[in-house]
Order: sequence, then C-alpha cells, then structure tokens
Amino acid sequence: MAVYILATLLFLVFAISGWRVLFPKPFAGIPYNKESARNVMGDLLNLLSAIKDTGGFANAILTISTRNLRVPIAQVLFPVFRSPLIVIDDPREVEDILWRRQKDFGPSKTSLDVLSSVFPRGWFTQYTTPQFKSSKRLYANALRIEFLHKTVAPIVYESTYDLIHLWRLKETTALEARCFMVGDDIENLTLDIIWAAIVGDKPGITKTRLKDLQDQHAYERKILDNRKLFLTEEMTYVRDAIIRHSSSPFPKWVQDLDRYSPRYRKFRATMSGEISRLMKQHFHRSQSFGALQVDGDYPDTCVMEILFRCQARENERATDPICSSEQFDNIFMLLIAGHDSTAVTLMWFVKFMAAYQVAQRELRAALSAAFPCGPKTADDILKVEVPYLDATCEETFRLSGTSKANLRQALVDTEVLGCKVPKGAEVLLNFHIEQTPFPINETQRSRTCQEAAVRSGDGCKDEAGQDLGVFDPSRWLTGDGKPGGASFNPMALPRLGFGGSFRECLGKQLLSELNGSKMHHWSLTTFGQ
Repeated sequence: MAVYILATLLFLVFAISGWRVLFPKPFAGIPYNKESARNVMGDLLNLLSAIKDTGGFANAILTISTRNLRVPIAQVLFPVFRSPLIVIDDPREVEDILWRRQKDFGPSKTSLDVLSSVFPRGWFTQYTTPQFKSSKRLYANALRIEFLHKTVAPIVYESTYDLIHLWRLKETTALEARCFMVGDDIENLTLDIIWAAIVGDKPGITKTRLKDLQDQHAYERKILDNRKLFLTEEMTYVRDAIIRHSSSPFPKWVQDLDRYSPRYRKFRATMSGEISRLMKQHFHRSQSFGALQVDGDYPDTCVMEILFRCQARENERATDPICSSEQFDNIFMLLIAGHDSTAVTLMWFVKFMAAYQVAQRELRAALSAAFPCGPKTADDILKVEVPYLDATCEETFRLSGTSKANLRQALVDTEVLGCKVPKGAEVLLNFHIEQTPFPINETQRSRTCQEAAVRSGDGCKDEAGQDLGVFDPSRWLTGDGKPGGASFNPMALPRLGFGGSFRECLGKQLLSELNGSKMHHWSLTTFGQ
C-alpha cells in the first residue's frame, strides 16, 4: 500500500512539474500580467480578442500590456515555444533607441519575415549589412531635389486637381446633403502619383473616374479598362495581405500559407510581368543616353530610370533588369509602401479637417494669405513658406498613426528604463503619440536619452505635449501660436512615424532634401483651396 501511495505522489509531482514547464517564462524585472503567467496560452487569447476589438496588432499589443498595466514598459507573454515580446511605450525612449542605440538594437526577424514573402530580396527585408546600406543609399541618392521639383511636383499637382474636379462634380450629383465617400478616390489618387513617379507610367485612374462621372451613362456602368482595373485590384490585394500577416501573432506561418495560394501566385506573376516590362523599357532608354548624361539636362521621367543611370555613373556592370530580382523587389516595395502610407495619411487628414473645424478655418486662412489667387503651378507652392500648413501636416502625421509601431531585436544584453533586456529579445516600439506618456524617473533613462533632453528639451512635458489626443497644429508653432505670426518648430515633439537611423522611411529623406518639409504638403495645399 505504501508503495502505491508513494508512486501516486511521485506521479502527481511529475505531472504538476511537467504542467508548469508549459507556462510562459517572463523576463525578470519587466512588468507583465500575473494571470497570464499562470496560463499555458499566456496573453495569446487576450491578444486575439484585442486584435478583433481594435482592428490592429499594434493597438492590441499596447492595450493588453502597457495601457492595461499603466507602465511605460511591459512584456506580452506567449506559449512556451515563443519568447515574450517587450513593449516600449514612451516617445523619448523610442526615439533614443531608433537614433542613438543602433549598436544595442537591430531589425527584428519577425518584422523581416512579415514582408519577406512579398519582397524577398528587397533591402527592406534584409539585415543591416554593408549591402543593405549600399542599396538604400542608391535609392536615397536617386530621390534628389531636382527630380522632385521637375518631375514629381507636376504629377502631384495635376493628379490632385483631377481629384478636386472629381469631388466638385460628385458634390453636384450626390444626394443626402451632398455627402459622398472619398476613401477610394484618395487611394486612386495616390496610386496615380506613386506609379507615375516610380515607374514612369501614368495610370490616370482619377482622370478616368472623372470622365466617367461627366458621362453619366459611363459612370453608371463604373467601367475601368482592364489595365487600370488590374492595378487597383493587385495593389489592394497585397496591401490587405501585409496587414493580415502583420496582425497575426505568428506572421511567418500565415505568410507561408499565403505564398502557396493561387491568388498569391496570380498576383506575383501579374505584377512581375508589368514591372519587368517597364524596367526593361527604362533600362534601354537610360543606356541609350550613357553615363555622361547623368548630371546634365537628362529628361528624368521616373525613379526607375534614375536608378539605372546612377548605376551607369558608378561604372557598374550593365545588367538586364529582367534578371534582377533585387531591383524588382526594391521598386515594388517603393510602390506598395508609398501608395498605402500616403493614402492612409491623406484619409486621416480629410477626417481631421471635418472633425476639427477650427483647425480647418485657420488652415484655410493661412493658405488664402499665402496664395491670394491660388497656386498656379506646383512651383508656386514650393516657393512659399506656410508655417501653419507645415504644422498641420506634422500634426496629421502624429495623430493619424499611419505607422503605429515597429519591431526591433536586442543585439546585446542591455537595459531600457531600468529593466534588463536580454540579447535576442524582441521589442515593440510604439510610434503613435496620442496620449500623455506615463511618468518616468529621469534616472531610469539611458545616458543618451538624458543628454538629448538637455540639448532639445522634453517636448512631451511642454505646452506641445498637452491634450495629445486632440488635433491641434498650433503645438508645432512657436511665437504667438497664430497662423500668421508664428514659425514652424519640427522639434516640438518626437517625430517617430518615419522610423530612424539606417532603416528610416525614404519619405523622411524626401523631407530632408527639401529643407523645410515642403514636398509632403502639395496635396494638402490643394485640398485646402
């Protein structure tokens, strides 16, 4: 009898011990949900529920971690086969990691996996190697101010006025207080602009919609020609696929399943054929001018053509672009990222202008003062400083949260806000500054973060950091805060939406080229007239 009792006790001990092995293993010293640590699923079920409620992975992660625990750093626990995810929810600390701690934090494997099925050889899905830096430098050098002024500006100007004419016509035909949806129109606008600027081909989707509406019979049919229809369908498909992958707790598994689907194969074949055709066309055109024409009066038509000429200038071996999968993926990445992020930001701008009437009136007043007769060309807009317009753009970037968060991975054993972060741990950096940061003892911050505050101040504690959930462009203005008597202060708050260091968005590079953030407000200027 004693033997049976002893055997039973030993079995229970081993069973309980084995069950405990399945529990998540939190990192020491970092806040977490105590109940989740006693559940073999960790925070996974809470995360799935939060994704359904919030509609996004980043929002869900913040909801169940830092926002729930009311702390600036926390960890999300997963089943034992995946390490916890550390969440950093403090603007100053995120900015410090992005710009001053590249030796401590690098790109996360998970974030690279999310896009590797779509851009397997693009620099966006590569680690920070010399080849990555060289490839990105090539693209950054291609986007020079002369090209932006001469080629991109007229494209933006013409396409935006097509949209304005479309909306004015819709207003006259719309029922119910002349209301109509604008989301699809903005997506078509940005696709027209990005496609023409990157690959030199003008889809003219907005112009086609305008002609269809002018011809009522054609508008009722809602017909686009096959080529324009394929562009909108394929770009929408890949955008939704990326969102689906990034919103999953296991993005690699989801994207691997997608990669073998008939729909993905159709998308890849269709887009590869179209972009390869355009690459070949621009490659041969650039070769016909030769390297000596690179810095002359060469008629730049698109980014793709400039890239081939930059390679010629550097005496690189001419390679048929049809065989260059790296070139294809990089071009494709610029198209997808530029189209989606710009469209989303402009949609938020329209929403903010409708919701915050005071800001809309002040923006209209500032634009009327700067352009009494309206801008006649894109060059007119670029020549004029409008501080309240710059402030409105920056506030749109901040509050829209187009890029809400990004993953990084600890390259060494390090420390964040007084908590030990082990080598290999993944951290999620919150880019979305829409609420007052949690209080932090300044001594817990890194040395570089403290030194930056001494140089530039802590904008989140100043007047600019008040009521961060409200759309208020004046927080970016110095002086009396009025549209006509203030100057734009880009350092009022941390600017996180473009990322930082080697991996920052090329959109930020464009703004730097223009010495004062003029490029990004072409469309907003025209919308405000």
